[in-house]
Amino acid sequence: MSKLGEYTYPKIKIKTAIEYTTPILKKFSGKISREGLEKEIDKHGGQLSAIISSLKGYGLIEGRGIYRVTELAQKIILSPLLNEKEKAIGKSYLKYEIIRIIYEEFEGNIPEKEAVSIFLKDKIGVDWSKARKNTTPLLNLYKDAIPYIKTVIDDMDNDNLGKTPSTSTGIDEIRFGDIFIRLPSTLEAVETAKTLLSLQEKKIKAKEIVTTPNVA
Repeated sequence: MSKLGEYTYPKIKIKTAIEYTTPILKKFSGKISREGLEKEIDKHGGQLSAIISSLKGYGLIEGRGIYRVTELAQKIILSPLLNEKEKAIGKSYLKYEIIRIIYEEFEGNIPEKEAVSIFLKDKIGVDWSKARKNTTPLLNLYKDAIPYIKTVIDDMDNDNLGKTPSTSTGIDEIRFGDIFIRLPSTLEAVETAKTLLSLQEKKIKAKEIVTTPNVA
């Protein structure tokens, strides 16, 4: 796990994380000890610790000493449905706050390296040395995450089309005046909602800039 200011990000991409998680599920019935994982993936010491931290950060495993494969990981590994797999991977990436923030900042587009370095310095608050050191690994992670995060957002947009508010188990409804928000009662859903609201804010601000006349 790499640290940047108050944020962390994984040292491995999701594909590698899934490769490490798959045998835990398929060979060890979804549960393994640290010693068992060390032997299975042939990683040791600090390298093993970094991998475990990354797998936890992605939401693929949980626990201490004995690690259990999560429901999210099971969807990624076992689901025969491509859309469900991709959406689960997107949710896995969104568990890393820094990736969500970069996605919001650049609105799902791929920026130049220099733009990312400037963003890390000005918005994340690190010095130039740390900004430049972390730009390439973060940009590579972000590029890999983009299509999966878009799947999550597109799926939420489609789910909301044509639906009327109703109460059901596990669904929270938030009302404030004319504002109505309905989402699953999970932290995962809250994080996705943050991304959607941030993107909507950027769209509105962009429209205001275009429509506001210049005053001489």
